[in-house]
Amino acid sequence: MSDGKESLDKGKIEEGKRNYLSHSRMNMYLRCPKQFEFRYMRGLTYRPSGAMTLGGAWHQALEINFNQKKETRQDIKLSDMKEVFSDRFDTKVKEEDVNFEDAKPSEIKDKGLEITEIHHREMAPKIQPVEVEMAFTIPLTEENDLHGFIDVIDEERIIVEHKSAKTTPNDQSMINDMQLTAYSKAYRKIYGKEEKGIRKDTAVKTKTPKMVSQTTTRGENDFDILLQIAHGVEAGIKTGAFAPNPNGWHCSPKYCGFWDLCMGKKKPSTGFSKIGTGAA
Repeated sequence: MSDGKESLDKGKIEEGKRNYLSHSRMNMYLRCPKQFEFRYMRGLTYRPSGAMTLGGAWHQALEINFNQKKETRQDIKLSDMKEVFSDRFDTKVKEEDVNFEDAKPSEIKDKGLEITEIHHREMAPKIQPVEVEMAFTIPLTEENDLHGFIDVIDEERIIVEHKSAKTTPNDQSMINDMQLTAYSKAYRKIYGKEEKGIRKDTAVKTKTPKMVSQTTTRGENDFDILLQIAHGVEAGIKTGAFAPNPNGWHCSPKYCGFWDLCMGKKKPSTGFSKIGTGAA
């Protein structure tokens, strides 16, 4: 499940297997090639944020519920779900040196308990899973496989992705979501037929949390674009094209764990010059 699924790259391919790309690797390269270099070429890691920790613990709680629901066809009790989330969150805080910045760990944990409850009440009863956290590795290009994990496939053949976010997602984000394209391509390769639908259930962490459910479809044009992206990322890696991209929200001490190795080395300007328009 995506918040913590490959935040620091969950899956590892066995030795002797082909190289692989995942949606998160390609997204990182597109966002900032230098960040990709630090993470995947040099093998550096960074401290997880409070949001990553919340997302990872929440997804683990959902995974435990849906795995047992394949057999029981019933959700576990809300109190048990909250206990699982709390245990996973506390373990991550203890073991992973979480970077909470100015946030209070207790407040982030409370928000996680809130979205656990609203998902359990509004979304979980609608899902009867047949696959949970299904790992896949399928051919993508001549040099790389496509690797990932599908959150849930339900008995109606619907792919379900779970997200947590600070803001309400828009419809365009569903159209552009490369992760959902990868899931659809993998489903069709594995099962030999189209999925019945693709849905993303987002827990929005506003003051009063809410669930937002969105649906979408994928077609051959989407798969062609995914392949174009893969070839572009491959070419960049081959040629060592790892330029930093300072333009965007991602390039800041708050959102990039490699800031101190890159843009953080810049000496800040001590002043500015004013360009006049009048005659000298």
